[in-house]
Amino acid sequence: MSTAPDLDMVDAAQADFPAIEKGVNSEKKPGAYQGDLLPTNDSHETLAGPNGEICPTLEEQTTLRRVHGKVSWLIYTIGFVEMCERFAYYGTTAVFVNFIAYPLPPNSTTGAGGTHEQAGALGLGQRASTALTLFNTFWSYVMPLVGGYLADTYWGRYLTIQYAIVVATFGHILIIIAAIPSVISNPSGALGAFIIGLVFFGTGVGWFKANISPLIAEQYELTQPRQTVKTLPSGERVIVDPVMTISRVYMRYYFLINVGALVGQVSMVYAEKYVGFWLSYLLPTIMFFCCPVVMVLCRNQYAKRPPTGSVLGKSIALVGYGIKQGHGGIFAMRKDSFWERIKPSAVPNRPSWMTFDDAWVDEVRRGVMACAVFLWFPVFWLAYGQISNNLINQAATMRLDGLPNDIITNLNPFALLIFIPICDKLIYPAIERAGLRFTPIKKITV
Repeated sequence: MSTAPDLDMVDAAQADFPAIEKGVNSEKKPGAYQGDLLPTNDSHETLAGPNGEICPTLEEQTTLRRVHGKVSWLIYTIGFVEMCERFAYYGTTAVFVNFIAYPLPPNSTTGAGGTHEQAGALGLGQRASTALTLFNTFWSYVMPLVGGYLADTYWGRYLTIQYAIVVATFGHILIIIAAIPSVISNPSGALGAFIIGLVFFGTGVGWFKANISPLIAEQYELTQPRQTVKTLPSGERVIVDPVMTISRVYMRYYFLINVGALVGQVSMVYAEKYVGFWLSYLLPTIMFFCCPVVMVLCRNQYAKRPPTGSVLGKSIALVGYGIKQGHGGIFAMRKDSFWERIKPSAVPNRPSWMTFDDAWVDEVRRGVMACAVFLWFPVFWLAYGQISNNLINQAATMRLDGLPNDIITNLNPFALLIFIPICDKLIYPAIERAGLRFTPIKKITV
């Protein structure tokens, strides 16, 4: 997973300071503060924020070393919530293949196979298990589009996350019902409950994922939106860089995600094999209940931005308008003339939805160009998807000596838990000390 900061956070790093008031919604916070000019010993004027922050001068931006800032405890609470959600998601989905593909073992009413038998329940075969697991992946990655739209247009991120938890919990409960011994003995009924549960489960997961990561960015953006200068105990003056801090925040955030994923997967595949599917679905649901508890306890501390409207619809309309007006189709977007032609200042008779300015068009262009990196993602997911279905089926044909065949799905989070601290503590700092600019695209490439 990439640990790159969002493009919005790059803008935040260049913004003016707001005066910080904890525990209130962002719409109640004062507007941008222009700061006071304070004299310094070297006769240069320095811009100071409302909370005593000293902003770097142009000279200091080129000469001072950059460091990351402190991370608020609130951000770690959100990371804990996501860790619990990932435990629930990966712990539940880790046993889907066996639940769907293989029949109940002899003399088993729970699907547990013990040391010598293959765990299973519905007995629908590899083709059905691959189809349903791929549907779950597809549905879980389509629903973030809906969740993001609902948050931006109606509910805001915090409320959308809470609604997502309710929907996902209902899906978890239906999946548990499908694995109860009295239900699992009727494959048709269990399959119906399971599929309906998948729909609610994926919907809640998608809404949740669309908003939990941006909620972290909002907490930091409102406390330190731009660069500041501080003096270390050694006397060295350094620049506290928000972009570096956000990069570290998301590095640790993804570390917590993979802790939840690894623990959830390892524990649930053993619960499935030696106890039954009902337990491997019940324990993740119990863990998932930690999410609303933490969110409610910290609700007065989180910065909650009100919904301001989704830019997705207008962005699609803008690009579609440009394609209709020009030549070359979608490939014309690489040319400057494509974007200049659809700026409001260049359109005499504007459509009713064109209520933005030229600068907004430039932002859309930057976002569209940044999406080019996603063209390589299908190559990654084509290979990664084999871990969660076909390789599990292949492992079931091998001699395992009591090892669950679906333990193989843990290779990815296990590798990430090893390499994230190495990159965070050793590789990336060494590259920075060498004076090399290791951009997010370069990190993805490596």
